[in-house]
Amino acid sequence: MITNTTFALNAEIQRFQQEIKDFSSTITSEADETAKSLRSSLSKNKELKKRLEAKESELKFNLVDKNKAISSVLSRVRTLQAKKQELESLMKSLPKELGNIRADRRKNLDEIASYEKELSLLEEDDTKSSEDIRELCAMYRDTLGLEIYRFEGGEVQFDFRYIDPEQPENIFSFRICVDKNRRYQVPYCQPRPSNLEDLVAELQSRDKLRSAGIFPWFVQRMRREFRKMAVEKKDEKTSPASLSYIA
Repeated sequence: MITNTTFALNAEIQRFQQEIKDFSSTITSEADETAKSLRSSLSKNKELKKRLEAKESELKFNLVDKNKAISSVLSRVRTLQAKKQELESLMKSLPKELGNIRADRRKNLDEIASYEKELSLLEEDDTKSSEDIRELCAMYRDTLGLEIYRFEGGEVQFDFRYIDPEQPENIFSFRICVDKNRRYQVPYCQPRPSNLEDLVAELQSRDKLRSAGIFPWFVQRMRREFRKMAVEKKDEKTSPASLSYIA
């Protein structure tokens, strides 16, 4: 009885040991598979890690390029904004500038019209002066011994004879012209009357008033002054003081 029980117990122990052995073998096999799978996964993970690192490096490089591109775009945007502000400021100032340009244009047109009017008056004066001179030449050439000469620069010289009764061929002469400021000048006069400046000033005043015949008036006044100087010279020669000195 005991033998049978022992045999059965041994058989059960052997079966249990076989089961343990089989379980151990299964566990070992599964562990090997798991380890193999883990090693395979680890290898894949390393490869994936390398790919991820490569991708990360590529993304960083692309990010740097994109940052540079963004900075360039932002700089251009700021430049365009500054130009926009400048254009807006210019657009605001354009009406005022246009108004100034129009005002200057009107002023220039007015000045041109004024110059054209003044030029027309000067041309009329030149024509009138030429006519006055021709009249003087016709009137005084024979009776007063008047000769008229023209020089470069617009100067006109008047030579008078028959002034001095004692020496009628003596020449009394003056030269007259108009400068760039439209003022009369007498650069030469022989002999020179003491009131010559006053006569020229009056001539200028008559010219401003657009008086008729101002040139013949001036020529006549100059002849009168020459005649007066000749008479005064004659009186000096015939004065008692001069006679006593000669005696």
